[in-house]
Amino acid sequence: LVLALAVAKDGRILWEEGFGKADRENDIAADENTMYSLASVTKTFTATGLMTLVQAGKVDLDRPINDYFGEAKLVARVGDINQVTVRRVANHTSGLGTAEQFFYGDERKLVPSMDQSIARYGNIVREPGSRYSYNNFGYGLLDYVVERVSGMPFADYMRQNVYLPLDMTHSSIGVAPGLERYAAVRYGPKRERIPDYGFAEPGAAAMYSSAHDLVRYGMFVQGQRVPGQKAILDRHSLDAMIQNAAKEGEGDYYGIGMQVMDLGKYRWIGHGGSMSGVSTTLMMVPSEGITVVVLGNLSGAPVGKVSEAILKTLLPDWGRPEVAKAATATPPKPAPELDAAVALPASLTGDWRGVVHTYEGDIPAVLRVLPSGQVHLRINDQLWSLVNSVKFEDGRLSGRALSHLQTQDVSRRRHAVRLDLELDGDTLKGEAMAGSGPVGPAGVQDPYFVFGLNHWMELRRATAGGSPTGE
Repeated sequence: LVLALAVAKDGRILWEEGFGKADRENDIAADENTMYSLASVTKTFTATGLMTLVQAGKVDLDRPINDYFGEAKLVARVGDINQVTVRRVANHTSGLGTAEQFFYGDERKLVPSMDQSIARYGNIVREPGSRYSYNNFGYGLLDYVVERVSGMPFADYMRQNVYLPLDMTHSSIGVAPGLERYAAVRYGPKRERIPDYGFAEPGAAAMYSSAHDLVRYGMFVQGQRVPGQKAILDRHSLDAMIQNAAKEGEGDYYGIGMQVMDLGKYRWIGHGGSMSGVSTTLMMVPSEGITVVVLGNLSGAPVGKVSEAILKTLLPDWGRPEVAKAATATPPKPAPELDAAVALPASLTGDWRGVVHTYEGDIPAVLRVLPSGQVHLRINDQLWSLVNSVKFEDGRLSGRALSHLQTQDVSRRRHAVRLDLELDGDTLKGEAMAGSGPVGPAGVQDPYFVFGLNHWMELRRATAGGSPTGE
């Protein structure tokens, strides 16, 4: 095991301990004060920082988020931009397209400003409020709101207004100066040391913290008195993070930086995280006054099994928590399969021609749907690509093709293009997402997730029928 954990009940820490090495090469053991990269558990703290500004009357959850930005604004390709509120961004119902970028080693100098990211990828591709769709870019936008409203860098605001008041002395955005010796190294699935990496959206995944700090945060959220802590949020603000949550699935909700899950007689709140070299979970069971924290610095570390075992020990009638389903910083990208043709409506058959809109200009595109159900994509002057894993559900055509876009942002890695297009009469329109990561032998070869970047695609019916090789 390569883990650190902490367990508390009714305001008292029952157990905190580290197992394995925080740094194998330098023989540094893990303990309860080791700082682990948190992945998406970061979102809970970005939301906490945001709520301090809401409580102070400086941010309105139901105001359009564009009101808090500068010259760069989100653009509504679908729906009313004024319905893209801070609350909807926080509970993943804003309609934002996918936009997340990781930068490894020397690439960190390429991290764009948030204004650049908004100008390039700030597309609303679904009707705001229509459905839940987990989105890391949204939490990059929220950390930007915190910066602009407070007038402080996000990391500084979090340190001064969240971490220090809560006596979280081993917590920071990234690894803050002076804390380097506490930070756990990230390791990949083959126990390889992963190059250090950063993010274009720090509010989604950039926090480091210790098991000791996190379990004390869980006690604070539940209203338990913790020595050394200040009440940075009142009960009303804490409850707002949980109440009026968006429905993710049956008994599964997402509030403001908090996942909420009803599991038998119990409800747990918190968050999970998973990305290259990181597996984490923070779980609270308020009815029982319980907080469980399990942190791993290894891809695929068994944080779900460990937290489940702890909860079953504390609560013998505890059901199986869907910890693995907890929202993550980088949800696994399924490998494209060279699958057989699927049954598609006859109305889709034929050629659909149009463009992919990018920040560097429009790129011509053709989608060809054959009577057999096979779908092919051609972008610009590239060869035709078979679209794999094709689905047509609720009027939306989706699939993945080994095509590529040609902007500077996506040219740094090989990538595939994932389509999510809505049929609207004689138009197919929606998201063409360029994604690079470990997608299997049939797809893009990259050991770690690198980016997922949306581009707006609009196609109009051109012809009926057609072949996959000719114009």
